[in-house]
Amino acid sequence: FRNNNEMNHYSEIKDLRIVLLGSRGAGKSWSGNTILAGEQFGAGRTAQCVSGQAEVRGRRLTVVDTPGWWKSLVKQEIVSSLSLCPPGPHALLLVLRADIAFPNQFGAAILEHLSLISERVWDHTIVLFTRGDYLGDRPIEQYIESEGEALQWLTEMCGNRYHVFNNRNRSDGSQVTELHEKIEEMVARNGGRCYEIGRQKSQMVKLNWNSRKERKWRKLLVGKCGNRYHVFNNKNRGDGSQVTELLEKIEDMVAGKSDFPLSNASNSTSNLPHGE
Repeated sequence: FRNNNEMNHYSEIKDLRIVLLGSRGAGKSWSGNTILAGEQFGAGRTAQCVSGQAEVRGRRLTVVDTPGWWKSLVKQEIVSSLSLCPPGPHALLLVLRADIAFPNQFGAAILEHLSLISERVWDHTIVLFTRGDYLGDRPIEQYIESEGEALQWLTEMCGNRYHVFNNRNRSDGSQVTELHEKIEEMVARNGGRCYEIGRQKSQMVKLNWNSRKERKWRKLLVGKCGNRYHVFNNKNRGDGSQVTELLEKIEDMVAGKSDFPLSNASNSTSNLPHGE
């Protein structure tokens, strides 16, 4: 701790709340069970957010496990995880595996998910590497450096806060103790404040996510239709030209013309109306 005030901020906290974030198979459930010193999270795939509690180091500790986010984007579940530990978590643990490569697109996915919440989230985040036994005697700093700019950038965004769990030595309580100490220091530097998203921000995230999902499916639908689409202006029903253009497109489709005039639909579907 940098000063006594920071220590006092943390000592006043009686309920410590943690959220686990990461991709499928990263080891979130295993990490949650290790932190809580019990089997509170199942070994199978986590389909929705679930919380577990235990008394640890004189405090009531709440840990929220979340679904994996890699290819199945579950941004709304991230927001849901925050609601399971009101008014918000003191720490978010970003769980990554140390036994696999860290591609740049993985870093981009993490940025997309967390930035959807807010930039303040990084002040409350620690990177937790699982399967540290894979590293052997290799320092985690060497692994971070060897994996390239994406992982280096990620740890920097988290204030260079990171920790390693050895999955083969779960009985080693020191690795959990050290993680608690790092969380304590981070929470103290945040003045004991937790990360609160607020109802208004939660609604904004939901609307933003729904809008992205709708654009994605509209683009996919247009592609399935051979990039054929037409836009009606419902407020200008008297404009006969839009009907004429639609009929011309139908005629072209029936005639089997390949040079359809709106083949650049992938760049235009974002302008399609949502419907009235």
